Amino acid sequence: DHSPNRRKDIVKLGLVGFCFANIMLISFPEYLGLDLISNPKLANVLRYANLTLALPVFFYGAWEFFVNAWLGIKQRFLNIDAPISLAILMTFGRSLYEIISQTGAGYLDSMSGIVFFMLIGRGLQKKTFTNLKFNRDYKSYFPIAVTIIRDGVEHIAKIQEVREGDVLRVQHQEIIPVDSLLSSKVADIDYSFVTGENETTKINTGEIIYAGGKVAGPQLEVIAVKPFSQSHFTGLWNNQAFTDDEKPSANFVELISRYFSLVLLMISVSGFVYWKIMEPANAWNAMTAVLIVACPCTLLL
Repeated sequence: DHSPNRRKDIVKLGLVGFCFANIMLISFPEYLGLDLISNPKLANVLRYANLTLALPVFFYGAWEFFVNAWLGIKQRFLNIDAPISLAILMTFGRSLYEIISQTGAGYLDSMSGIVFFMLIGRGLQKKTFTNLKFNRDYKSYFPIAVTIIRDGVEHIAKIQEVREGDVLRVQHQEIIPVDSLLSSKVADIDYSFVTGENETTKINTGEIIYAGGKVAGPQLEVIAVKPFSQSHFTGLWNNQAFTDDEKPSANFVELISRYFSLVLLMISVSGFVYWKIMEPANAWNAMTAVLIVACPCTLLL
């Protein structure tokens, strides 16, 4: 997929990944417990370097989560991006406070990691849904254009432009685009795409060839008897018996997402209240930890 949106997603993922990797590298002194207190200038340089790298992650990489969460709130619906956005916002806000007040290094590595891995998950989801949509669309298996012979002149036209009576030339291993009559010699047609049977079918001159069959032998010429939209295969595919209503499945996912977000927010707020009473210093840690740990679980939804 070389669409502009696809390229934009790749650029965003690359930028966020670059920033995340460098934030992790710069944070190694903190991870290893090196003594940065004796050199506060170096500590500040490293922390502000992390903050600089975190800005494009927060304002560019995570922007789609904020937008989706806000659109859900405007529609009075708590979607799955709401707790993700809250976790990113709280982690970035707390890190910003600690760095400016020089009370700590913050959690910019966790924030950038959330955004990076969530973007990877969303990318995989989009790719999967695109493939599923392609596989469930019968038009994806038919050629975009066909060779039409009109008044002895051969030219290429869109499959939707095929009219009744048009003479079509179909090459070896090509799909028969419309219901047609065989005008050339005997042909071998592979209907495995339609019927699932592996054996080819012998078609004699003047017999009908249904759309969806594949030419197993040499090229042949056929005469269209129906346009693409009225072919026998199209009628079968669009039959009500093969059409599933996707709304129940979509509603189920929305329901799970809504309750997941509500339960997650309730747990995080409860943890904050509990630790605020018992030990105030751990209150923000508890609330932030719940949201950060639960974010990867949203990939399952």
